[in-house]
Amino acid sequence: MWNVYDLVDQEGQTVYVGMSTNPKKRFWCHTKATPIYNNGFGKFYGRTDLSFEIISSHHTKKKALQMEGARKLSLGMRWTEREGPLAKKYNLRKLTQEQAEQIRHKYIPHKYTVNKLAKEYNVSEQAIKNILKNITYVKL
Repeated sequence: MWNVYDLVDQEGQTVYVGMSTNPKKRFWCHTKATPIYNNGFGKFYGRTDLSFEIISSHHTKKKALQMEGARKLSLGMRWTEREGPLAKKYNLRKLTQEQAEQIRHKYIPHKYTVNKLAKEYNVSEQAIKNILKNITYVKL
């Protein structure tokens, strides 16, 4: 079972939204562990003022991803807060939410194909398919 959760500070503000099969372990990783290197979650390490709240539970990863994305958009957050060496190394999230909306509007089966969109936006065909299926860059 996949859970979507919020990390909340003492003022009740959501500082992070995530999904995991074990949110208690994720919460511990965000707030208690000492990192060997900055893995992109470093801004949460060592914080003791956070609590977590499970927002929803889903049986499938796809549904949890959709809920995570919708939750972040509703809070005005970027899709990922992952910044740091690994995010730069692997170039996470190449597109913006606006570009994802453009892709949805441009797509016409057999005319403006997935292949053509992938080349235009310099991403994989699978990334385009995930956008069109509303798995990533969730459309509200």
